[in-house]
Amino acid sequence: MKLDKLHTKEPKMNSLFNDYEGFVDKFKVKKTTDDCYTPDDVYDKALEFVRKNIDITGLRVARPFFPGGDYESFDYNGSIVIDNPPFSIISKIVRFYSEMNIKFFLFCPHLTSFYLLSIPKVQVVVNDGDIIYKNGAVVRTDFVTNIFPGLKVLYRKGIVTNKVNKVAIRKINFPVNVFSSARIKRSRDFEIKENECVFEQTIGGTKLFGGGILVSDAVAKRVKDAEMKNAETNILLTNSEKEIVNFLNKKDQDL
Repeated sequence: MKLDKLHTKEPKMNSLFNDYEGFVDKFKVKKTTDDCYTPDDVYDKALEFVRKNIDITGLRVARPFFPGGDYESFDYNGSIVIDNPPFSIISKIVRFYSEMNIKFFLFCPHLTSFYLLSIPKVQVVVNDGDIIYKNGAVVRTDFVTNIFPGLKVLYRKGIVTNKVNKVAIRKINFPVNVFSSARIKRSRDFEIKENECVFEQTIGGTKLFGGGILVSDAVAKRVKDAEMKNAETNILLTNSEKEIVNFLNKKDQDL
């Protein structure tokens, strides 16, 4: 009887040992964006960018974000923080450094980087590049800082990236009077009559892949209006936001 019981359990034991790695994986703590530890070559590029743009001679480069570390109790005397913080509390960290007047240059997720601009005296450096972190996560990453007073947004393509991108496809902005099959796909329902267009293979000396058509300003506006009407959501400025735009326009004229 005991032998029968033993034989019935054997297949289950075999499957356990055959998939031991899968069994162990069940008990591993899952990685999040807070576990995006920075490869050394990536960090060195960020540090190099800071050194090229401001003089940090005499300042200690602080890296308070490590497992078990407490950034609020860290000794920042004579320091500039250049580090990759936990993305889940990036806003809290940036506010803390701003209030304590601590110089910082931090990695931050590209998708939400502009949210940090609501914090006074903070700038975002748009990196426009993907980073593969040590846990294998690929994150489009920008930088948030306070080392560029008087500025708000800086665009610097590919300051830091370690991801090999696919062959870049040339992007061309054609005038609104030009339509190609690629643009038609992005549009909503509309019609262009035969007498409203002229077929062209090149525009401004640039060949149109598959050819295209030229239309009048009125037809171009009609198509744009159709796209606006069929869009799921059209966001319009409020009166107070229009006043802000007018204020900024006036500042431009006074320069």
